[in-house]
Amino acid sequence: MLQNLPNLPIHPETKCLLQEDADRIFGVLCTKYPELLKNIELVIKDLSMHPVHMDDSYLRVIDFMRSGCIGGDRSRAKEVKEAFKPLPDTALGFIDLTFELWRRCRVTAGYSEPEIKGQSLASSYEGGYPEKLVDKPISVDCQEIGYTQDQVDQFVELYYEDNKKLCYIVGEVSRRDLYPLPRGLPHDKENDPSAALNLLPENEDTRQTNKRRIILRNEAHSRVSVTCQSVTLEEFKRSEDIYLKNRELSKQLQKKQN
Repeated sequence: MLQNLPNLPIHPETKCLLQEDADRIFGVLCTKYPELLKNIELVIKDLSMHPVHMDDSYLRVIDFMRSGCIGGDRSRAKEVKEAFKPLPDTALGFIDLTFELWRRCRVTAGYSEPEIKGQSLASSYEGGYPEKLVDKPISVDCQEIGYTQDQVDQFVELYYEDNKKLCYIVGEVSRRDLYPLPRGLPHDKENDPSAALNLLPENEDTRQTNKRRIILRNEAHSRVSVTCQSVTLEEFKRSEDIYLKNRELSKQLQKKQN
């Protein structure tokens, strides 16, 4: 069992979490709440199938530190929050905390440390951003909804202009393979530019509209990943091919069952 996590030196790119805070937080986790590491242990055992990406068992541990609530039970909330405080108070700080937990768990289980790939989107969170994101062909999902390359390019340009700091955060998440996106991060503006581009049809079913929003934002975020060089265009193409192949196999299986 992952009972004792090592006090590793923090990664050189961990900028928003101090060494002493990381050691203190993970020390409390191991001594007072070791049961929270059980789900992570199951994921670690499954690393032969999932060698890179972490899963949301890590995020549940981080959520517990922040809220003191697990499975809807808030009876220990005050005690838990008191035990872990102070925690990072920024999105980038929680990204660092999540990544450092992932590092320590992998090393404890005898695996190599996860990498931080590529480069940050900007010289800092506050500034030095590139003028635009790297272009890429639109996804299959965008094509199937009926969007053109020009429409999506225009959306991404406006989205990036309005949400550069969010894009910086998305880039740091992508560089560390912290998927799904850690909860509680700042969201982009509700009046996103897709409405100005008429890419969200009026009087459409709410679920369809939300699906369109997700697809468009995913398209913007994928270009952040390419710009940060955490994912290559070739890797995106391979993942799209796998997605289409699996979808076709699923359709064939469904036909056989019917």
